[in-house]
Amino acid sequence: MKNILPINTMPIITSYTHHSAIFSILNIEDIEYNSWFASEYIQLVVSNDYKMAANLDFYCGTHVIDTCPFISSEHITWDALQVQGSDTSIIDYLVEFINNGYYVYIVVDGYYISNYSNFKKRKFGHPLFIYGYDKGDSSFFAADFFNEDGYKHTKISFDELSSSLDSVKRYNYWWSGAKLIKKRCPMYFIDDYPKIYSMLNCYYESSNSSLYYRGDHIIYTKKSLYGINVYERLVTDLKNTLYNETSIFDFRAFPILLDHKKTMVEIMKYLLKKDLVHDSKYLNDFVTIQSSCEILRNIILKYRITKQKRLLEKAIYYLENIREYERRTLHELLLNFKDKVKSYNEKNYMLPYPSVNV
Repeated sequence: MKNILPINTMPIITSYTHHSAIFSILNIEDIEYNSWFASEYIQLVVSNDYKMAANLDFYCGTHVIDTCPFISSEHITWDALQVQGSDTSIIDYLVEFINNGYYVYIVVDGYYISNYSNFKKRKFGHPLFIYGYDKGDSSFFAADFFNEDGYKHTKISFDELSSSLDSVKRYNYWWSGAKLIKKRCPMYFIDDYPKIYSMLNCYYESSNSSLYYRGDHIIYTKKSLYGINVYERLVTDLKNTLYNETSIFDFRAFPILLDHKKTMVEIMKYLLKKDLVHDSKYLNDFVTIQSSCEILRNIILKYRITKQKRLLEKAIYYLENIREYERRTLHELLLNFKDKVKSYNEKNYMLPYPSVNV
């Protein structure tokens, strides 16, 4: 017996599992998702504490799986999973969840799963996205960053997953247990143009966007950089590495940066489709920026293999040019977009959003 839930095999974001899981279920080409996507996937945040990794990520709340309006998410704690598995195996429970239409996002210990590059080398907790099973060969269909080849779909044996779950420690990841995820029925989502404008403005001005996530249980501190200022941290890390100064080089930041430009391309398409901007120049600009970020990502990947210092110099050049190109594009875009938002606010009796400081 086999049961595979439908997935998008090419999610737009493939840099962190929580984003990849969301967009394995949702497809941003569906019209009902676009406004939410356009407002939630603009802002970036990075650590400004140089004693820790940069941890660049989209700033859309602590856990987008819990806040996305187009999916339902039920969190089962590790203690509850153990209780459920006391009479019936946890594997049987996971199979039953899938039979009821739930995708399973569960924290595992990768030490026991042969698909991971750290198999039998290092114990580590990491969330795994499970979307089906095959009883014929006793395996689950799952997706994650199993090695450095990116986000992949594969099969994991029941036995390995069972050993992994038996071993996983309650607190060896920042959350534990499992999240049962299901796509909601199609629902109407209001086009929130003022919020899209405001988030673009926050990104341009490098403003802390925590105002929009007051209910979040983690509020980023002053030891964080936002928006265009994230480039400052990335450039500094590259320079510190180039000149052999103490630095934690977080290579993961560069695939995230590329994913951000992919999302900005989609957001520009949305703004054009909604007639919020009239000039396709902004779309073309972000397509160019995306191409530059792809080159930058490849330079960083090559550096990780060769350790050639000249590649770091080249990466710094690209990063600084991307930053300035993006700054100019956003400046023009916001001036163009502002009148549309003002008209929308007046028509819908909404308070105006702050203007761009130029």
